Amino acid sequence: MEDVKNQNCTFFLDYAGIRLGERVMVGPKATFITVGHPVDPEERRGWLSGAPIDVAENVWIGAGATILPGVSIGRDAVVAAGAVVTDDVPPASLVTGNKATVHRRW
Repeated sequence: MEDVKNQNCTFFLDYAGIRLGERVMVGPKATFITVGHPVDPEERRGWLSGAPIDVAENVWIGAGATILPGVSIGRDAVVAAGAVVTDDVPPASLVTGNKATVHRRW
């Protein structure tokens, strides 16, 4: 992870594994979370669920972005500042918003 240039990447909750490819840039206060809880109130405190996060080469994760369990981010993609990524991100695309959506591809 020697190519990460920013600082204050404060939260890597690694329950199920996080892989960052070569030349990945991570902005300040980015959050990577690989663990969750069931939605059902009866089960919520009983156990944890988790899935790995996979970030391919040459990806840029903007400041304050949140990457949730099980997400894969494709090569050359950009995750905008403040985006909440709940689904896979295609290669060479920009995702933005509270639930990150693809706005353009190249």
